[in-house]
Amino acid sequence: VDRLYVLSTSSSLRGWIQLGLLVGLQFLLRPDILIGAALFAAWLLFWNRSRSTWKDIGIALLISLAIVAPWTIRNYLSFHRFVLVSANSGMNLYEGNNFVATGEFRANSPTDESKREFAEISAYQNTHDAIDLDKYRFELAEQWIINHPSEACMLDLKKVWYHWFGRPIMGEQFHYQYQGMANAFRIAGVVMLLFGLYGLYCIRDNKLRSLLLVVFFYSTLVSAVFFVQSRHRILKVDPFLLPLAVVGVVNVAVTFRSRFQTKS
Repeated sequence: VDRLYVLSTSSSLRGWIQLGLLVGLQFLLRPDILIGAALFAAWLLFWNRSRSTWKDIGIALLISLAIVAPWTIRNYLSFHRFVLVSANSGMNLYEGNNFVATGEFRANSPTDESKREFAEISAYQNTHDAIDLDKYRFELAEQWIINHPSEACMLDLKKVWYHWFGRPIMGEQFHYQYQGMANAFRIAGVVMLLFGLYGLYCIRDNKLRSLLLVVFFYSTLVSAVFFVQSRHRILKVDPFLLPLAVVGVVNVAVTFRSRFQTKS
């Protein structure tokens, strides 16, 4: 995010190389950066639509692809097919979009439809490799979304709510097993969100504000498309929301102090 902001202000070959290296590493760690890369590229082009920006984005993209190239070659040698980094997008999409999906990793009680579909997946798994199985799950999830648009829309809204305000099952970490700690985490998250939004409002740099909004939208979109995991929020939102909340708290304190001094 720092590189994106700096490059939007003062472009340099060194900066674009750094951005390409960072995106390449992110490809290896969290392949959902494919969604983020498209959003960030659109953000860069919004602020600078010149031909040189397209060229510089292309340079960063080529460098990021070079970073993952050894892994991609390894996948081709192992499976004789092109797989950029991993083949689990279908699994993640299916976990968040099926007959018993809840918006998180856990599922509702099985239904006749889900039992039939799970049996089909199990049978398919016995006769196909992991890449074919992932593609099959992707197609099942896509078909469910098309055939159940209203349910899919409501589920997406639930995922957005879970992403920002917490969910029934916060994770398997030991401290989330205690309901009091889970509730405290939710309350702290909401308070941080409210002050963070005010802190975001207090920022006068429209470019920086819009970049942070893109980060928040990217993280929310990943949860809404697939399913909610704590790390989506913790890795992609909280590192920015916490300092924004501090900005919000300081501005509230300054406002109250100035009003108190005026009355005095």
